Amino acid sequence: MKISIVGLGWFGLELAKELSATHAVLGSKSAAESIFEGKYKGIEAHYLNWDDADSFENLETLLDADALVLNIPPSRKREDVVKWYGENMYVMEQGILKSPLKKVIFISSTGVFGNREVVDEDTIPEPNTPSGTALFETELRLLNNPKFKTSVIRPGGLVGGDRQPARYLAGRQGIKGKNHPVNLVHRSDLIAITEKVIESSYTRRIFHAVAPEHPAKSDFYTVAAQKLGLEFPAFHPGDISDGKLVESEKTIEALRISMEYSNPYQMIDGLRTKN
Repeated sequence: MKISIVGLGWFGLELAKELSATHAVLGSKSAAESIFEGKYKGIEAHYLNWDDADSFENLETLLDADALVLNIPPSRKREDVVKWYGENMYVMEQGILKSPLKKVIFISSTGVFGNREVVDEDTIPEPNTPSGTALFETELRLLNNPKFKTSVIRPGGLVGGDRQPARYLAGRQGIKGKNHPVNLVHRSDLIAITEKVIESSYTRRIFHAVAPEHPAKSDFYTVAAQKLGLEFPAFHPGDISDGKLVESEKTIEALRISMEYSNPYQMIDGLRTKN
């Protein structure tokens, strides 16, 4: 199978490396200077930057594949992110319609749910941020196009390699949401889920890449700080809000998988030996 990955970043590059063992893989980078002799770290790469209209000349090459992994998150720094993301996704969609692609995997986010308390793969999202709105509108656009089959994967907070969420909270004071359940996924599990969705056909079209266990935010980040030798975070004692819990049981059942990091505490230890 020939697989194109639009977005060879922290996740996309590692996915490409994994898939290249058994498939022909190519992908895109938004920085032209990172591509050397048509390759980026061993993967066939082409320049594609949504802020450079000339780079869309490479779109035909990138979409000449059997399956596409669309892995470009919306920029939270842009005030016009919903408009910008929607316009560029429209260009992508029109390119897909002119290509031989029949299978699209869109990497979205659990951020589409806003402040919903307990959600699963069949819960209708109610985004409350511009980036969440941009993602949900794209989900609907792609899922509702009958010319190709779209599967949506919504990862939780990403952990693995050099990404350790505990570093962002270490030493901070008055952090809200001490009782909130954490919704995390290790990159290895996100890769495994994406690989299964690419290689097989499922009636389910929306998948959640989230570890099935959800320790409380204060418990997890305190233990993480201790194990990683970081300054402990301090949580606001008066905040007793419940937070959002993202379930993934339907994904695990549909794909018949067992997550390597089903408990977020395993991710802390794993960072010391798995990079």
